[in-house]
Amino acid sequence: MANSPAWAAGYVPSAAEWNRWWSQKLDITDPIVAGGLYLPLAGGTMTGNLMLTASGGTTSRSAQARAADFLNVKEFGAALDGTTIDSVAMDAARAATKANGTIKVPAGGWNVPATPISGPASAVLWQLNGNCFGTGTTPVISIGTSQDFVETFFSGTKFFGKIHNPINAHPGVRLDYTLDTIGGSSGWVAPAFQVNTTVKDGVVDSPWGIMSNMTVNASFNNFWPQPVAIGANVYKRASAQSWGLGIYIDDFQSVSSATGGGINGMEMGIKCNGLDDAVGATNTGYGSRRFFDLIASTHGTGTTGEVGNGVLIRSAEGDLASVHHGFHTLHNITSSFTCESTGVVGFDSSLATLSGPAIRIAAGQSLSFRATDDAYLQYTTTGGARLRYMVGAIERLSLPDTKPSVTGSRGGNAALATLITALVAANLITDASTA
Repeated sequence: MANSPAWAAGYVPSAAEWNRWWSQKLDITDPIVAGGLYLPLAGGTMTGNLMLTASGGTTSRSAQARAADFLNVKEFGAALDGTTIDSVAMDAARAATKANGTIKVPAGGWNVPATPISGPASAVLWQLNGNCFGTGTTPVISIGTSQDFVETFFSGTKFFGKIHNPINAHPGVRLDYTLDTIGGSSGWVAPAFQVNTTVKDGVVDSPWGIMSNMTVNASFNNFWPQPVAIGANVYKRASAQSWGLGIYIDDFQSVSSATGGGINGMEMGIKCNGLDDAVGATNTGYGSRRFFDLIASTHGTGTTGEVGNGVLIRSAEGDLASVHHGFHTLHNITSSFTCESTGVVGFDSSLATLSGPAIRIAAGQSLSFRATDDAYLQYTTTGGARLRYMVGAIERLSLPDTKPSVTGSRGGNAALATLITALVAANLITDASTA
């Protein structure tokens, strides 16, 4: 198309003719349009800013500025073909990143033998798109030995990875959540984090709502570190009833457990290698293995603190009119605890008997039968080692460690002889009497 319309001198075109000519002038095949006044639709290099205003926005920004909002490793020459070494490009991208910044890595292969270290001293976030090492199928979930954080998605799984942390490290993922609106509904639960899992009929896989896998390679050093797979801290500063851990199961089946399957509020298992030779009344620290470690302490020095119940077992509130409500068996201890090396059953490897304790209570502690704690069983060493039943301050029954010996003459009393024989049979006394 010519630079000027082919109209005769003095010709006055109509408005329609002018519009038709200008619309035709936008043809990119015209040399004037393709190489001069107008932006070509294919090929070429833009040397100026292309200004854009986003739909609904109020500020015009250049396309170049928009592209620089997030660092893309391809802008620094990364090939991401799994074969080309991209260490230099990755390091250049990190060098251009601001503190706490984000680096985007498009999908592709990963061949970065040297850890990117230029740029901020603090960790940055690498957002990968399912990148795998080389041309293989192993996903990249960490950046060399860097403390940088990696986020990626691969084979249906969202990955977060951080292979190195400084001392006194901060959380890898943190959620801050505050309830501050006055009022609400009694019994309403507002979780800061929630996992919803549904198991359909016929499924064989066992879903776990939350799972923590921890590998401990650290040695014990003056009680530290103390690795904890799942921990909860509750800072109670008001009168609301508080729980460190709450586990609730609703059984909506109207059948017995033999038909409907069992329910476990909590199951814990420990696989051990070697003997627990640190057990005992005085050793509760290094080397001891235990399922529960209940510790009561005060918040500060010079204060008095007491835990009313180390373990409280009770039926739930509500539904008290139910025909069967409560526990069939409160404690059911049926398993044996066999020491692998000796075959001796018991918690303590030094036990010489064939049965170990299901419950061990230190001397001076009591087993109470009333809320007022004035009727209890107690083993004491004061005034002779014995097991005694106390009602208030009165010792109603006493079983000493050393059996008392009955001496003297029975005087031919048949009833006395029968009584002594029965006490001997019950292994309560030693009979050294005479007829």
